[in-house]
Amino acid sequence: MNVTISTRHGSVSEQTQAHLESKVEKLSRNFDTVTGIDILIDLANREKPNLSVTVKQKNGADALATIENTELLTAMDSALDKLEQQLRKAKEKKLTNIKK
Repeated sequence: MNVTISTRHGSVSEQTQAHLESKVEKLSRNFDTVTGIDILIDLANREKPNLSVTVKQKNGADALATIENTELLTAMDSALDKLEQQLRKAKEKKLTNIKK
């Protein structure tokens, strides 16, 4: 699985990038259709950075979560919760369609 971290209007430390990567790798363990994850951190507003996470899937629609929060790691946790919901819903929908 390919994880890409990009920043706009600034940069984040290597330690923060490694921490974000370790958090998103949990998605690939729980959902086998995940092929890649793109993380975009927009630091234009330093007090409230904007975090966008896109999960690419094979044979499925991409999942996207965008969060704006004062803490970057808290925003990542919220984005992962949203993405897990979206992936779970897509998986259930796919299984329901197969049973019909």
